[in-house]
Amino acid sequence: VAAFSMAKSLAPGDAQIRAERAMPLLEMGRLDEALEDLKYAYRLDPYAPLVNANFGWHYYHRDKFEKAEKFFQNSIDVKKDFLAGYEGLIYISRARGHLDRALITSFKSMRQIPRENPVNIETFIDLAMELGLEELAQNKLNQLQTDFPNNISFYRAKYDLLMQQKNYKEAIDFTNKFFERTNGISLNEYVEAKGKAHAGLGNYKKVLELIKKDYPRALESGELKKGTTNISIAHYAAWALQNSGENEKAEKILKTTC
Repeated sequence: VAAFSMAKSLAPGDAQIRAERAMPLLEMGRLDEALEDLKYAYRLDPYAPLVNANFGWHYYHRDKFEKAEKFFQNSIDVKKDFLAGYEGLIYISRARGHLDRALITSFKSMRQIPRENPVNIETFIDLAMELGLEELAQNKLNQLQTDFPNNISFYRAKYDLLMQQKNYKEAIDFTNKFFERTNGISLNEYVEAKGKAHAGLGNYKKVLELIKKDYPRALESGELKKGTTNISIAHYAAWALQNSGENEKAEKILKTTC
């Protein structure tokens, strides 16, 4: 926010800067402040895709989905390949429980946006899996693997598919190989992914062993800090301890890190 505030003072008439500044404010729950920036940006350039999309996110955070949908659609009407607009419409469909509509929107975005966007394909795979369209998801996953074998989107899509299929051992093996080959997964995500898979096997002791080994490394690397939201390793430690009947140790971990 500070960087955008400085940019705003240097370029007060830049609609994009004002619209971009609104996003971190929205994420922090400072909706009224974000709205001030968005209104100002809209007056400067009411047709800018980013301005409309971020206005959409503002109404999304207020659970005003009809208004949000209108602004997301506006951003796409102006720029057919504007990914943020499609993402917003997908989020709204998810929130309403309309996964089929979200999948259609995702498909439209892939037709408008070059296939070189792995995040776009990952979203489509995720929605197809949620709808039980496993063959469709697998076909798109094969495309993602061919085009982006070392991309984090490929890893996440394949991992999620393996977990949904309850192929927990394969998920662990795949996570290890991807982590060693690319180092493209943060230590935090690596521990969380393996922890979920071991838990799927009912092996909570293995989860604890994993955390005992990698939890200190995460602290040293700065990935895990007291008072931040990036505390999933601590949560998994507590969760594994609870499932092992050690509630006092679980509470201690949560009090220490949260």
